[in-house]
Amino acid sequence: LPPELKRKVIAVVDLGYSGEEGVYELVERGKSAMQEVRYVREKELIQEFLYNLAKKPSLVAYGYEEVRRRLEEGAVKVLLVSEELDAAYIKASCSCGWWEDAVVKSERAQQYKDSKQRCPACGQPASFEERPAIDFFIELAEATRTEVEVVSTATEEGKGLKNSFGGVAAILRYARG
Repeated sequence: LPPELKRKVIAVVDLGYSGEEGVYELVERGKSAMQEVRYVREKELIQEFLYNLAKKPSLVAYGYEEVRRRLEEGAVKVLLVSEELDAAYIKASCSCGWWEDAVVKSERAQQYKDSKQRCPACGQPASFEERPAIDFFIELAEATRTEVEVVSTATEEGKGLKNSFGGVAAILRYARG
């Protein structure tokens, strides 16, 4: 194989079949190799985030509100979000036009809704829209053409993202000012 192709080979798999059966066997045997490639990519991105956090903190963001703000500005190059992000996006609104939204830990969702039961503008009961925060963050990222990496918690880096940074972090396109 030419050197350009050799660099792209992930694994060599011996197959017992040819034709359609061989393709199915290749898919089954190649799953673990593909999973390893995913983990390597995730580790590289988490390591880049941690390096920037230590050496160039103006090139990273973490936490629900800061990452959201940077996404809305279009400043995020890579969104890192834990596959086990335990948060909800909640939007409270009223027929008079008032609305307010937030990303909160799932365990605090009801508390947030209880604090917004009535519209502060007209006093009418508020209505609520709630969905998983991971969907909210991914939609924001896609709207600004941001690369999204859903990070597995099967690795130490993935566990660190979830436990130390709330499950959401970003590598920025440019330093925040």
